Amino acid sequence: MIEWVRNNLFGTWGPAVYDFYSANALPINVLVVTYGVLLLVLHRRLRIYRDAAIQQTAVILQDRPPKNKRRALTAFVSSQLDWEAVAASAGHGLVVGRWQLWPRRATPQSLQRMIPVDELCRDVIDGFHKQ
Repeated sequence: MIEWVRNNLFGTWGPAVYDFYSANALPINVLVVTYGVLLLVLHRRLRIYRDAAIQQTAVILQDRPPKNKRRALTAFVSSQLDWEAVAASAGHGLVVGRWQLWPRRATPQSLQRMIPVDELCRDVIDGFHKQ
């Protein structure tokens, strides 16, 4: 069954790719697992920036009642949030966002794309309700 798939389904390249992988499975798997661990570490590093953004959002929203419409709060926070300060909170290292496969430098623009403001508002509002 595997030979039929390798020979017929994947065309002329199938057997060559399969033979190359079979001969080099250990180094290939080590590279894939190492890259996966690197992505995990860089994604966890994004948490430092997210925490800094949550702190700023809490300061911005502390005088506003949490009963306001979430869309209006998100627009308000988006206009007030200082992404330069968020990016400077842990240096400009590499980070990986959710479902991303390539690391990016932690710049204000990249962090703004990786950390949704509506999630920040939701987390801060939920924190207000718990207090």
